[in-house]
Amino acid sequence: MNIGAAGAVKAAAGMGAYSASKAGVARLSEALADKLKAREITVNAVLPGNIDTLTNRVDMPDADHACRVTPQALGKRPVATGLTHVGLS
Repeated sequence: MNIGAAGAVKAAAGMGAYSASKAGVARLSEALADKLKAREITVNAVLPGNIDTLTNRVDMPDADHACRVTPQALGKRPVATGLTHVGLS
């Protein structure tokens, strides 16, 4: 199990090095999954999306509004969202 970030899929302005490193985690997971599937070993990468934090509000003022709307604000129970997985074998 590897942990990356949604930045592996879509880079943000000013986050090139971060996005490249997270894409590396995703691609490594895919390569390992392909290599190890014959041995029935599963390799996964979880790529969580943006979380509503003060830092993100300051650093990404133009970020998609969806990452700022919490389930609680909508009167709903929180569930895992914004997750992407790659490298499934």
